[in-house]
Amino acid sequence: MNSQSGEDILLQAEKISSLIAAARHLMGEGKTVDLSNLEGKISSLCKGAQSARLDNPDAVSTALQAIVEDLSQLDQEMTSHHEEAGGQSLEASIKRAIDAYGLDNEES
Repeated sequence: MNSQSGEDILLQAEKISSLIAAARHLMGEGKTVDLSNLEGKISSLCKGAQSARLDNPDAVSTALQAIVEDLSQLDQEMTSHHEEAGGQSLEASIKRAIDAYGLDNEES
């Protein structure tokens, strides 16, 4: 695997940040967003950053921290959007399923 430059890493980070911003914008318009490729892109970015020859590690660190903050904001917006649409949290859904089906098998 070829080592990437700091510029390559920053370019990847910029693309990911743009993808997250676009997702947030589309969600704000009430549209469905496909984020299935996001995890792979972030994983590739992190692996590249670990092996990169960095001239300016602070810039890369700042870019990665910004992505984490963007993802946190996206998560909050997705959760809020889900709840506004009448959805429940995963924990609430699990509790409802357990309450509905029970954990014990009393009906023998």
